[in-house]
Amino acid sequence: MAAIKRLWVAEKPLVANALVKVLCKQERCTSKRENGYSLLSNGDAVVPLWGHMIEMARPGAYLEGIDPEKQKNYFNILPLIPKKFVFVAKKERTKEGKEVEGRQIKIVQRLTKQAKSIVNACDIDREGQLIFDELMEFFGLDPAAGQFDRVVINSLAEEDLSRSVRALEKNGSPKWVRVRQAAQTRQAMDWLLGMNASMAMQQLTGIRTMSVGRVQTPVLAMVVMRDLAIDNFRPQPFYVPIAQLENGAQVRWVKNEQAAPGGSGFDDKGRMLDLATAQGVLKRLQQGEQGVVKVCTTKTVEKAVPLPFSMATLQSFVARQYDLNVTEISAAAKTLYEQHQAITYIGTDCEYYPESLHGQASELVSLLRALMSHACEGVDTARKSAAFNDEKLDEHYALAPTTKIPDVSALTRAEAAVYEAICTRFIAQFHPPHVQTKCAFEVHFGSEVFKASASEDVHLGWKSLYKSEVSEADEEGLPDTTETKVSNTVAVLSASDVGECVRAVGGKVHQGTTTAPERYTEGTLIEDMKNASKFARSDQERQMLRESTGIGTSRTRDVVIANLIQRQLLERKKKKGSRRDEIFSTALARQTVGRLPAWLTDVATTARWEMILSSIAKGEAPPDAALKMQEVYVTQVVERIKAQQKIAA
Repeated sequence: MAAIKRLWVAEKPLVANALVKVLCKQERCTSKRENGYSLLSNGDAVVPLWGHMIEMARPGAYLEGIDPEKQKNYFNILPLIPKKFVFVAKKERTKEGKEVEGRQIKIVQRLTKQAKSIVNACDIDREGQLIFDELMEFFGLDPAAGQFDRVVINSLAEEDLSRSVRALEKNGSPKWVRVRQAAQTRQAMDWLLGMNASMAMQQLTGIRTMSVGRVQTPVLAMVVMRDLAIDNFRPQPFYVPIAQLENGAQVRWVKNEQAAPGGSGFDDKGRMLDLATAQGVLKRLQQGEQGVVKVCTTKTVEKAVPLPFSMATLQSFVARQYDLNVTEISAAAKTLYEQHQAITYIGTDCEYYPESLHGQASELVSLLRALMSHACEGVDTARKSAAFNDEKLDEHYALAPTTKIPDVSALTRAEAAVYEAICTRFIAQFHPPHVQTKCAFEVHFGSEVFKASASEDVHLGWKSLYKSEVSEADEEGLPDTTETKVSNTVAVLSASDVGECVRAVGGKVHQGTTTAPERYTEGTLIEDMKNASKFARSDQERQMLRESTGIGTSRTRDVVIANLIQRQLLERKKKKGSRRDEIFSTALARQTVGRLPAWLTDVATTARWEMILSSIAKGEAPPDAALKMQEVYVTQVVERIKAQQKIAA
């Protein structure tokens, strides 16, 4: 058996091919295609995996010795908490769709026995680390041992990949061991909850297809709750007095200080529901009631450039700006990364760049100038935005263009949109801030509070690269209770002083109608998965969850949605007059969520688990404690579901 000097194990064939090309050029050697791998003339070998080559065994693997009749009632065997998890080789699927015993895993195992050293060339997120490490452990090897190295691949562009293969790290370094521990903890937590809760709910409901998951169930509940809110929504008129002041300013009513939201004549958002009340307010003003200016502030505000894209923020931005669905965006990003090598690693939840990338800015901007000359006007590559920060990085960094510029004319509409978005956000980091003069104005007529605001651009800066992404109300920071706007200039509003008495010389009552929540799209659903803090039930919980990455990861969020659609729990429907798909829950989804207790559908709980996993990867939390916590939780879940059966009986 011939020895292999160094074995490179890639997560997928495309990466393996890129490695062969770069290594041959760097080592000045040739390659020969063998059965399932490539052999280089310098003694190296490159072998691809097919993602996860092994999987956790089904519950049956842990039930040896238990009476089959007893197993028919799942409550007899739950909770199922293995002392040690069992793994089995995954089957491979033939072109005809038939599952057969895996062949590639045997090839990889044989090569590991021949290799003097082995390089983990899988993706650099938690899942990529797990794919390699779990396979080595399955072979009886310790992936943290001295013969194992780690290559950090953030880009498949030849120049970037060449740098990566020259800067190997130890796969057993604390950083990568912690990433593996976080991934293994996630894997075990998912199995424990998924298997136990699914089987318990199947036994309770009699629906053998009922499935519960750590991420999928809260996501499903999010859509169901949104759909129910839309179905049960009844539009209601509301009224907003708008006054014209003698100095020319327009102000809109926002609240009555003595009226509580939800009280007589007001809804729970404080909107005025009675036309006569609104007319009465305006009449008093026009009859000469005097107002007092309580707030009049003018300030110059610098708005920093938005951070670069993680995969989640890219998906939500491109879906919103380019009218594409997340499936199209994810596929386009994958093609740009894998085939064109035009962007960096796509499975990222990070929104920061390494400081070393700042050193390549001049070259990148120079290359992009031919494609995006307008965006590159006025850039200063010496400028260093807050995005370049090594302390904010995890195992990878935010999406960025590479030095390999694709033929844009050959890109699909989705690929062109994704590429433009990533390049524009990168270039924006070298533009000056967006500078505005803003004025906030508030006047009180007795207990009636009226407000107005105005803003003027001093310098567009990075904002010149974008169409408006936020509404005027968002920019003004005004409450959304009125749902109507007034027009003012900074000069008009700033002409008053705090304490000054003012009078109204005219006005009108605006009638609005409350609107139902927006239907979810894949983009807005992913946005809510990422921003789990909005589902917090307390200020303390909200503050905690703001630090989390939400539920799921950039690598899995679109997959979770796709799986729910495949299982006929969610469905896509075209929005009228748009290319965009909206997401609807099916009758099966509503039945499923309706039968599940609230503590299994809580987005905040799942987000807290993601925070724990992130802490494990950073070395801030022990994996054993997290797993023990999950075992206790799963036991409680099963007992509470059992208790529901007793109540129903």
